[in-house]
Amino acid sequence: MNQLFYNQFGVAELKFIFLCGDVSREMVCNILAREIAGQNLKAIVFSNGPLKYPMEGQILVDIDAELFLDELKTAEANTIYLCSAIENDLLLPPSEKLLNTILQMEIPGARFLIQSQGPVEESLLKRMTKEQHAAACMITSLNFSNLEEKLERFLSAFKSEHLFSDDLIEHWQNIIKPYCVRQFTTKNENGLKTILFINQVKSLIDENTMMGLFRNLRHLYHKIYLGNINDFKIKEI
Repeated sequence: MNQLFYNQFGVAELKFIFLCGDVSREMVCNILAREIAGQNLKAIVFSNGPLKYPMEGQILVDIDAELFLDELKTAEANTIYLCSAIENDLLLPPSEKLLNTILQMEIPGARFLIQSQGPVEESLLKRMTKEQHAAACMITSLNFSNLEEKLERFLSAFKSEHLFSDDLIEHWQNIIKPYCVRQFTTKNENGLKTILFINQVKSLIDENTMMGLFRNLRHLYHKIYLGNINDFKIKEI
């Protein structure tokens, strides 16, 4: 099985993988879940907002922590979704009590894929110890089509007397503000690995434009990638 994103993002040793951004985070989550399962590991998926009913994997509804561990031992599926209920083909977020317990458990061979719909709750990350932070990353995924107009607007409004990189950084932070808590999506003292992925970059012209812009943002993230997840293409900036 193709392990492209699993290998490029360097998630082999990570217990927690947080995903934020626009709807493309679902695509990244799904492909990482498949690639993690391809390593004979368990991918445990949940969200702080409603998730689309998955096409594959096992769904555990309103389960307690002890039963969860029993299910993991016997489950045939390597991708497990946690939720509190299913309504209108949507998985509703699991209870905070369950998460508090599970996130602190030692579960060999398990990788947690946590989708954030809206700003990441700081308390969720702060509940993890510093050692767990070292085994965690935050992937911010955004579709190129959602950025193109905003970045073009920035370029057309840019005033030459300003420092380009400073203005771009401020503009970029305003773009991602609705999706993620800023201090957990850029390099920080907590040791959380941060990755930015711009998805669905389809043409060489668009790729070159993005390359030129995002080179000015490399110090904000540990890794920045461009690519098209549908075609299994990814390139590091």
